[in-house]
Amino acid sequence: MKKLSAFIDESGDPRYGTGTSETLAYCCVLVERDKIEEIENKAKEIRMSHGLTQFKSADISNEGRRIKILSDLVKLDLKYLWLNIEKSKVVGDWCNYPKSFYKYTQKILHRELYRLYAGLEVTIDKFGTPRFQESLKNYIERDIQMSLFDGDITIGSAKQDVLIQVADFLAGTRRKLELNEFQNPVEISDILSANAFLSLHWPTDRPEIDVADLESADDLEIAKLCLDCAQSYIDPNRTNHENRAKVLLLEYLLFTAKYSDPKGYVLSQELRGWLEENGFEHSEEEFRSHIVGNLRDEGVIIGSSRKGLKIPLTASELIDFINESSKRYIPMIRRSRRAIETLKARSFGSVDLLADPQFAELRKVIEAVNL
Repeated sequence: MKKLSAFIDESGDPRYGTGTSETLAYCCVLVERDKIEEIENKAKEIRMSHGLTQFKSADISNEGRRIKILSDLVKLDLKYLWLNIEKSKVVGDWCNYPKSFYKYTQKILHRELYRLYAGLEVTIDKFGTPRFQESLKNYIERDIQMSLFDGDITIGSAKQDVLIQVADFLAGTRRKLELNEFQNPVEISDILSANAFLSLHWPTDRPEIDVADLESADDLEIAKLCLDCAQSYIDPNRTNHENRAKVLLLEYLLFTAKYSDPKGYVLSQELRGWLEENGFEHSEEEFRSHIVGNLRDEGVIIGSSRKGLKIPLTASELIDFINESSKRYIPMIRRSRRAIETLKARSFGSVDLLADPQFAELRKVIEAVNL
């Protein structure tokens, strides 16, 4: 397989409100790694021939001039992927968290990239502060588990990288085309399609999990119950600052289950990163005990496996959760019982921890499971 490099830039913005864009679009330009220098030089020649200091879609208001530039760019030996985010279709509180929304949408594109191309070197245009750029890089690397794909992500600069500029120009042109802002849309569409590999839209036209897709009546009932448990916790606690971190966690899991990836698990690192973005920082132990553990104590059903956490939607997901818990906790109970019995035997009965009232619950557990 050919070694490829990718250059990503966006058009539009992740914010909501007056004066913001209707959509957020990403363009990923793909080039063969051993041809980068050659393509960069040709791109710079095209840029100079049109009297530009950089390719920037927002600077080109004349449609005829845009078509001429575009026609030259698509002659380059490159391909591109396209992701269009229709912000009006996105549900949840993303309008309040533009940085987190930006990260999440970047993740959607990167998951598709690394599904298609292992060993990919990706350069992303700078967005936000250096600290945010580093957190974005870490966020994507954690989610994609880069070690499995032999890939690499760097943060570049459109002012210095001509191929990021090309991504900017293609992204802006394609976004304007989607919004019907051209007088000659067919001509522009034909030019763009010559180099397009894949066009993605998110959210899809089916914005929520279709429970009819579930395999059985039991799964349908489980999905409704588990989703309702989570929502029933969120609604009365939404304005309670003390429970804010738990609400944020459930909103993320619900969004993933209902609108993004119903079968997918979310890594705890990703969830902790989401909480940190919103001002709640926890160690792994604190996250599992004070957030996830407390939610389960309050009756919210959160499944887990080695793949991460999720709101269970099927019987098999609940079984996976129970099996995973059993593998972890039953051996612990067995070892505790063994230690207690050893102490009792070695002390000739003078040390009997199960007789102590503070271990009454443990005694009931050991007796109930007959380990």
